[in-house]
Order: sequence, then C-alpha cells, then structure tokens
Amino acid sequence: MDELGDGIRRVTLPLPTRPGHVHAYLLPGDEGWTLVDTGIGLPDAKASWALELAQAGGTVATVFITHFHPDHAGGGEDAQRLTGAQVLQGSADYEQCERVWGSDDWSSRLADYLQSNGLPDEVAAEVRAFAELGVEDLALGFNGLPADEVVAGACLTHDGEIRNERAKSVVEAA
Repeated sequence: MDELGDGIRRVTLPLPTRPGHVHAYLLPGDEGWTLVDTGIGLPDAKASWALELAQAGGTVATVFITHFHPDHAGGGEDAQRLTGAQVLQGSADYEQCERVWGSDDWSSRLADYLQSNGLPDEVAAEVRAFAELGVEDLALGFNGLPADEVVAGACLTHDGEIRNERAKSVVEAA
C-alpha cells in the first residue's frame, strides 16, 4: 500500500493477465474510508483485502465502483461482505455489467470479439483462461453481488463527495 498524500492510499492488486496489476484507492472520510474499485474477483480476493484493510486501519464506509471492467468491479462482493459497506456504481455502468458479464461464457465471447478486432492470439488465450482461474463467477462483474446490494446512479466527485442524492441519503443513513 502506498501513501499518496492527503491521506489517500493506493492499493496494488494482482491481475492474472496483462498488465499484471490494477490499482484501487482508499480515500479518507469522516465516516471511514471510501474504497474506490475492488480489483478482480479472484479466489483469494477476500483474504487479500482483509490484509490490506487491516494495514490501513479504520472502517470502510463506502465502496465505489468506477466502471464495469472486472478488474475494477470484480471484487465487489468480497469487499462488501468483508466491510459491510454500501456499494455505489453508476446506473448505466451497472447495466453494462449485466450485459457484458451476465453469462457464463463471457470470457470466450469477449476473447472472440477482441480477437476479431485485432487482439493477438496469445492475449486472447489469456482472456479465455479466466474460466480456468475460477473467475467465471464474475457474474454481473461483481463476483456475484446482487443488484439490490448496489446503489446505482452514484457519482463520486474529485473531493470524494457523493453527488447522487439517492446514493448520498443511503450512505448518510448507514
């Protein structure tokens, strides 16, 4: 974990494919941390997050998903179950998760699409390999997080404030 200034922490999480890692961020707040992105939902994600959060100290008040890619949204269920925090994500983005990740064959469909648009064969094979890593369970891009546990329609401003009134009221009521 790296300290970036103003109390912001950057967590580097492993990826089984290129580029080999993804970053998530912990933003400090009066009610606790806001976790921005959750990494991919690998089988050991919950244990990895438990170690990182123990190092950070304090509680996570909110989990904010920036976009639907599985390396940003895939660990959502693990992060939510570990912290009990409300998960926030834009509504159009959540719908995109359902369209893209909502089937068991998503890694093959994605690899085929990317390969037909010029992705090299060896990289397409890496995408298809997600099925062998147990990452097929990225249902809806959240590693199984049900829709009723995500407050869709949220926006996070540069200073960590939640702009969506529905999302903001849920967080404040927690």
